[in-house]
Parts: sequence; structure tokens; C-alpha cells
Amino acid sequence: MPRIKALIGVVVVVGFFYLAWNLVPPYLANYQFQQEIQTVARDNMYTPLDENGIRDQVKRKISDIGVPINPDNVVIVRNGQDVTIGANYSVHVNLAVHPVDLTFLVATKDGDKIDSVPTANP
Repeated sequence: MPRIKALIGVVVVVGFFYLAWNLVPPYLANYQFQQEIQTVARDNMYTPLDENGIRDQVKRKISDIGVPINPDNVVIVRNGQDVTIGANYSVHVNLAVHPVDLTFLVATKDGDKIDSVPTANP
């Protein structure tokens, strides 16, 4: 009986590390991307850059971090000094038992995190 408990314990620990190995990188990339777009929005509040200039900065951050998002799907709204940036994206993770799609929302207004993706001006 102690061998079975030890074996179950080892399987649980190995399973935990397997899940962490596969799931932590997308969450870490999402956190880094959120921090970077907050920095971009904060830095561009008082600059004369238009939405295309800000989009170029966001494109560089996307390629640096490696998040799987099309830069054209990032919504950037500049209204005076207010800079709002947001995007939704998904990451597919193939786990041995069951594949998982993780959906992320990153959005910021003037460097502060917000809960919804901005809508483009009509």
C-alpha cells in the first residue's frame, strides 16, 4: 500500500509540473504584453504620434514577446491625450489528455488596465 501511495504522489507531482510547463508560458506572455501596451499607452499620452505610429510600437512589442496575435487586430484609439489600446487573442495548448484554448483580453487606457477592448471611432 505505501508503494501505491508513493506512486500516486509521484504521478500527481509530475502531472502538476507537466501542466505548469505547458500553461505558464502563455500566461507569462500575456502578462508581459499587458505591461508593454500599458507602457506604450502611457508614453504616448503626450506625444504627437497618431494611431499608426502607436500601432508600429505595438507591432514591435508583439514580435519581441511572441504573442500569437495579428497586429491589425489590435484596436488603438487616440482621442486627444487619451490613448486606448486593446486586443483579444487565443492560444491553443496541446495537452496530452485534452487540448485547451486559452483566451486573453489585454486592454489599457492611458496606461491603466481596463476590462474591455475599446471600440474604434466611427
